[in-house]
Amino acid sequence: MALQKAAELMERLKAVAPGASNPRDEKERTRLDAEYLAMRTALSWKEDRLDVAEHMFGKIRDLQPTLDSLSAEIIADTLQHIGFDLASKGDHGMAVKWLKRAYNIINHQALDQLSAKGLELRLAICQGLVRGLLDVGSHVCVQEANDLIGYIESEIGDKPLVLHWRLELLQRLPGETFDVDAYSSILHRMVRSFDYSDASFCFLLHHIRRLKEKSPRLARGLLDELLLQHIVSSRKAEWIAKIVVRRIWMVTVDSTDASSDSDSAEILTDLQSLLDKVHDGLFEPLSSDIACAAHSVIWSHIESILSGKLYRVAEAWCMIALHRIFASSGEANHGKFGRKLIICALGNNDTEKARRIFHSMSDTAKDHILTRYLTFKVSLVDWDHDLGCESIRHLSKLSDSSQGRDVLYACIREAQQVGDKLCTLAALQAIIDGWRSDQAAPSNLTSILRCSIRLIHKIEEEATSADAGSSSIAYADDICRLFEKAAEQANQEPKDDDGNILFTTPELHWFRKNAYNMALMALRCHFVIAAALISLARTEDRIEEQLQYYLEARRHIKGFDATLENGLDDKQDDNIQADLLAKLSTLFVFDFEAATVLKDWDGLNEIVRKAKMCRDEVMYKAMGDCMLRSRAPGKALFSTMRLIINEMFELEYFDYEKLAKYIRCMLQAILGLDDDAALQLVDQAIQIAREGKETGTQPPSAEVEWLVATTFNHAIDYYARGEEEPCHRWALKAMHLAEYLGDGGLLRDTLQDKFAKLQFDGLKA
Repeated sequence: MALQKAAELMERLKAVAPGASNPRDEKERTRLDAEYLAMRTALSWKEDRLDVAEHMFGKIRDLQPTLDSLSAEIIADTLQHIGFDLASKGDHGMAVKWLKRAYNIINHQALDQLSAKGLELRLAICQGLVRGLLDVGSHVCVQEANDLIGYIESEIGDKPLVLHWRLELLQRLPGETFDVDAYSSILHRMVRSFDYSDASFCFLLHHIRRLKEKSPRLARGLLDELLLQHIVSSRKAEWIAKIVVRRIWMVTVDSTDASSDSDSAEILTDLQSLLDKVHDGLFEPLSSDIACAAHSVIWSHIESILSGKLYRVAEAWCMIALHRIFASSGEANHGKFGRKLIICALGNNDTEKARRIFHSMSDTAKDHILTRYLTFKVSLVDWDHDLGCESIRHLSKLSDSSQGRDVLYACIREAQQVGDKLCTLAALQAIIDGWRSDQAAPSNLTSILRCSIRLIHKIEEEATSADAGSSSIAYADDICRLFEKAAEQANQEPKDDDGNILFTTPELHWFRKNAYNMALMALRCHFVIAAALISLARTEDRIEEQLQYYLEARRHIKGFDATLENGLDDKQDDNIQADLLAKLSTLFVFDFEAATVLKDWDGLNEIVRKAKMCRDEVMYKAMGDCMLRSRAPGKALFSTMRLIINEMFELEYFDYEKLAKYIRCMLQAILGLDDDAALQLVDQAIQIAREGKETGTQPPSAEVEWLVATTFNHAIDYYARGEEEPCHRWALKAMHLAEYLGDGGLLRDTLQDKFAKLQFDGLKA
């Protein structure tokens, strides 16, 4: 209404004869006309009537030669908002059109006539126009954006805003034409004119990281320049932390991608030199937080390097970590990297260097349990029994702790692998001393047997590969033979040199118990190996390796099953039988998982049938979940899931809610693919609902309602296609299932009423 009134007044103004008013009045009339048209244009845009807005702009264009700067700013601001709105909707072509109009309106005015807001508006319009041209992305538009940036740059010079535009222009260019040197040059100019604001700092870090993807060398140079020329002098801990950690992270990636050892060495030498300069500029080490953050990045990288046995590169990284700039990280951290240096020296078979590193460590680091373990390994390489026994003596002080025993077990295995019997016995004796009671000390034979058995158990518990488990199986055979000898000596009541009986009654009881357990060792080893292989398969990204792990796991599962079938009898302890059956049920789940990954669809039913002896509901649930997650063909999915459901249903106790969920998921999967199978599934649901009602443990009503609704809707689908016979069949199944819902027949009656209203051959059902 206001604009309508304004239109009438504008018409009255136009009716005034041109010569009847003075120039000042004419100027005022033009200004009012321009503001009126700007408001009309804005209203048309708000009402999403761009055709009317286009018409209004035509009138504005007629006024353009006579507009003053204030009117031009008002109109340009309106046109800018239209352009920005179109750009936000993804209509970049129209956005550019309206932004060009805004630019032409305001650019027609002399710059010295524009207000401060007008100058800001002009730059905002240019920014939107540049972005719009780049979003259009054609060769002409990109060139036009480049020309516009050049024009603005000639006016305002090397300002951050223009440099931002230049970066955006370069980023929009195709990858094969990307000018890395130009991109780096712009960032260099921005680093040189750094204004110490958080926004500029974050902006530079972001683009330097992007430059790293194209040229790691240029990115490192820019980051070094920013750090040394500005960040160190700023003394801002947060900035220093980000750049130092970022710089180290960049090197961890770059050194991994380096084409040769010489390239890696040069990169690390540059990093060492940079840290020297930063330390000299700060006159003190970095704070503990920054040092620990840097150490965390370096530690992870060293771990990955050592996995590839690149000991010389890992050694260079350890020296970086031990730089004086990280002195505040604490003695514990320095001890960790010192131990890594010893590992590198061992990897290079340089035991002399390993000894020098050890002697250069602090007393606390020297006495660390892992440091002494490494010196024990050095002793094995040099066959230095004195150093080995000294290491064992230090480790034996910690044998009463879990970590101490773990390390001693590792020492035993290391000594056995190289054949050093003296060090093996020293480690075994250390374990015995840790377990020795005040009443009696075990004999050498008893000690070896006990420690060996515990060692097998430890291997069994912590095995992470098939090799570890296989070695424990072989070791178990040797221990069994030792038990036979021990039994013979026990029957003869052997005595030691002092005439004391070697085996007491508790010892004999211990022998009998563990001899029985040794008979089951092979089973446990098969179980551990299979579990370890499944764990490795689940985390393996390479398909061929993953499939190989699953195949190997199935071989061990088969071995467990065969051994158990031949060896399990009723004379075994109930707890032992229960434990073995629990392991077997777990292995059946693993076997089922492996079969789905290997696409052995025909073998799934056999696994489910064999698993019946376990009578384990949790096992069937796991199999069902695994099957639903697989991409099995519809026929295999139906047959296997139906068998799983049948087996669960035969159990005395089972979870109706889980069972109903499986039926629902199966119906969703096969409905529309195999109508007969789906109908059989509905029959099974009816059977389960009927028996559940009789026993008072019905499936969840929500699941039953879903099945009823889905079944009835499927009948309606057939009705819509004119197929009467399947429509009747499915509708009757739905109404039959609805009888067991427990709502007093409400849903059943509703479905019957709906079905009765259907027309079949001109007659109602």
